Amino acid sequence: MDEHRISRGGVPMVKINGRKIRELREAQNLTQLYMATTVEVTTDTISRWENRRYPSIKKANALKLAEALQVELAEILDEEEKTSQPPVNMAEKVPAASAAPEITPPTAALGSRKKPLALIAAIGIGIIIAALWWWQSPYMNPRISAQRILPAHSVPGRPFPVLLRIKNTGHAPLSFILREYIPAGAQVILAHSAAAVTVDKKTGSLKCLGRIKHGELTLGYVLKTGRSRTAVLKLHGTITSRRFGGRPQAITGNSEVKMLPFHWADKNMDNRIDDQEILAVYDDYSEVKGLKIDMDLIEDIWFGSGYSWNAKTGKFIIKP
Repeated sequence: MDEHRISRGGVPMVKINGRKIRELREAQNLTQLYMATTVEVTTDTISRWENRRYPSIKKANALKLAEALQVELAEILDEEEKTSQPPVNMAEKVPAASAAPEITPPTAALGSRKKPLALIAAIGIGIIIAALWWWQSPYMNPRISAQRILPAHSVPGRPFPVLLRIKNTGHAPLSFILREYIPAGAQVILAHSAAAVTVDKKTGSLKCLGRIKHGELTLGYVLKTGRSRTAVLKLHGTITSRRFGGRPQAITGNSEVKMLPFHWADKNMDNRIDDQEILAVYDDYSEVKGLKIDMDLIEDIWFGSGYSWNAKTGKFIIKP
């Protein structure tokens, strides 16, 4: 039986060993959510695969499963999925009895030996060079990092946006866990995201389980503080990938927001939002869908001649 079958739609299919997949996952303390995120399917699909409700799956998904479990594809295939070698035709191995041995002059034999040796040496050097290049390339040395982008200041009690820009310099996809530790008393308002983002009810920290291909992925949330905040709000977080032994790396970028009576979009704190400042808001924050930054208020301030902050009412007063 071939290692893979072809479905009616022409898609390569393989038979998997659900029990083996579950054992490998549990041995590595991996959750079905992690597997689903890595393979880009639902947790219900992972459960069905492990319980052999779908014994045959797409070979592309099986390869992703093997990569997530860090094993070869053959280790998660069903025992029936073994390639059978074609029988050897023994007649082809028996030399013809009538063929007379060819006699090669000594000088010709010496020259014929040198050519294969030179060719083998050249091929070997080429393989070594290619291996060194591959080892140093982004394919084998991917780097994942996270950078925080947030305003330099904000009004106490008013929400402001926070962006987390994740970057993968390698060409191989990487799964990651991002943790953002939120100060006590602050409220997180999540935006719509393709990654699994949740807020820990016990600690108030933000957790994200995702997978990134080559390039950048931007996540965002809105942080709302209480009115009696300290003068400076500090944030910190980490990003972790299994490729680096599970060692958390600190999120770089901005980490402090000063509590001042100026709107966060008013970068130069001149009590107005000018053309450059509103364009910066659109450029920096429009890439995250569902980020609630109150664009109506920002546009109203931009349309007006200025604004001021009323600490008693907790509202901005817009000048016509």
